[in-house]
Amino acid sequence: MVTCFLLKSYYASFLDNVLVKKGYLKYPIHLFKTFDISVLFSYLLFPVSCIYYNQLTQKSGVFGIIFKGLLFSAPSALAES
Repeated sequence: MVTCFLLKSYYASFLDNVLVKKGYLKYPIHLFKTFDISVLFSYLLFPVSCIYYNQLTQKSGVFGIIFKGLLFSAPSALAES
């Protein structure tokens, strides 16, 4: 689980950095002025939600995985729209 958490944090920060530089993302509030990424999302919320999703879908079938994936992605999609 720790490896998954650290890898997800690394991937999220790398992709955030690329997407912000290309202009696809813009964060209105910066926790640290030297970073153009969302520290809270990239290093805490996203990795924790990925680990929680992996634990919930570990013994699920295909339809359970798809349904739980929709349950995880719908609130964040609604919050950002």
